[in-house]
This record gives sequence, structure tokens and C-alpha cells, in this order.
Amino acid sequence: SGMMQDFVNELMLFLNEEDIAELTDKAGIRFPITDLPYEDLCYISCWMGMKRKLPDSIHNRNVA
Repeated sequence: SGMMQDFVNELMLFLNEEDIAELTDKAGIRFPITDLPYEDLCYISCWMGMKRKLPDSIHNRNVA
């Protein structure tokens, strides 16, 4: 859906190459992100939130 794609787009703008490598190697996420359920997108957000502050837009998607 459009809302899910917006979530993916926001995540991809936030992630850097090091983040993508870590998520691929340690969390088993495959890029480009396609057809992941909402819970998996939240998982990626939480993983990144342990490293640095999430933008409000991403944080809000996790607590909504």
C-alpha cells in the first residue's frame, strides 16, 4: 500500500551504507526492501534506534 511504501522510503532515506550492511549481515534483511510486513519495518526501525536517534517521522510510525 502507499502508506507502507512511504514507510520504506523514509527508512531508506535514513539508512546509510553501513546500516544496510549491518542489517543485511546481522539481521537478515534483504535490500531493496519489498513486501515486508509492517512489523518487519518496525523491527528495522528499532534496530536502528538502538544505534542513534530516529527521525520523528519514523519513530511515530512505530508508536502509532
